[in-house]
Amino acid sequence: MQAYAVAEWALETTWRMQPQRLSKGQGDVRGAIPIPPFLLMAVVQALWRKSYRQIVDWVAVDSGLAQALGFPVEAGQPQTPSLSQYWERRQALGILPFLLLFIGLVARLIRLGVVLGQGLIVHDTREGRAIVFLAVWLYRLRVAVVYADAAYFDRRFVYMVRQMLGTFVAVDDNPHAFTKNTCNSAYHAQPRGAQRFT
Repeated sequence: MQAYAVAEWALETTWRMQPQRLSKGQGDVRGAIPIPPFLLMAVVQALWRKSYRQIVDWVAVDSGLAQALGFPVEAGQPQTPSLSQYWERRQALGILPFLLLFIGLVARLIRLGVVLGQGLIVHDTREGRAIVFLAVWLYRLRVAVVYADAAYFDRRFVYMVRQMLGTFVAVDDNPHAFTKNTCNSAYHAQPRGAQRFT
């Protein structure tokens, strides 16, 4: 039930940040079903690529799944939502609970030792770079190596990683994308603290 606990935390945080989004404690129309199962159900729906009708029907016939999601049991049977109830609750959730759920689950996996975060791969966008540093700060990761593509990152990036993270940089040699100001350029020697590999 760790996922359920993280879902409760995500929703509690959402209610504090966006109290108008969803009435605290309200689940289905009758208020009989708590909100966390709806959040977890929506995640399963996305992962399994099911339609609203398909996920509602699946949860209704699979008592094991329904109980794993946290739906309450009455007279030996999980109380699952109808299509309209699920649609209403799913639309009311918004995006923030899902973001917080992801952050919380990653933190739990790090705490359990499932995710170590010692090797990070940087995407070639400003957002990708920012996410790496944000993740290191948020989860207090002890990064051993950062992997980057030589065609998209210059010596300033390597220097920043070395200074801010104090870690090793592995630069992927990319002969197909050649620009003057990147680590892939013949105009620059190999940056200090970085290793090239192919």
